[in-house]
Amino acid sequence: MERLRLAAIEAFSKRGYEGVGLRDIAHDAGVTVGTLGYYFSSKEELYRECVHVLATDYLAAARGLLQHGASARAVFEHYIDYAWANRRLIRIWLDLQGERAPSLRLYSDREVMTPVWQLLRQALQREGMDSDEGRLRSLTFIGAVVLGAVLEDEQVSSLLGPADDSRTRWRQMIMGLVPV
Repeated sequence: MERLRLAAIEAFSKRGYEGVGLRDIAHDAGVTVGTLGYYFSSKEELYRECVHVLATDYLAAARGLLQHGASARAVFEHYIDYAWANRRLIRIWLDLQGERAPSLRLYSDREVMTPVWQLLRQALQREGMDSDEGRLRSLTFIGAVVLGAVLEDEQVSSLLGPADDSRTRWRQMIMGLVPV
């Protein structure tokens, strides 16, 4: 089943939900469509599983940081690290934002963005920064992280000017948005 999930995550992140069929995923995983159907009754169910697995990893680690008293800055840094290391999750989520399947978009928002926002906001509240300005800066931060996650390194370089450390510079700029 893990092989199916990995193939689906890769396919959804590269070709989008509408650009992938169950046959494509089965082929990429090296199994028959029947085997795929044994584990997942539909493409939507498989998509939901992919989002759930990717989001659960991030949320568990971020909750652990909060429970162990990490600073809000550390929680925000973890968000960047996770988003950039798991660009596929961001791409899958973004793909569904314009999707015609509202149930998938709502699921994605409920499983990914709402819990992420709640965790970041909880980190702000702990440090007394849950103000309108703090929330606006946090939303701007999230947008910059998402953009950084979907851009290729050469695109970041073209935005910031050619440099070997353009990804590091982007990260520093984003961290400047953190309200704490």
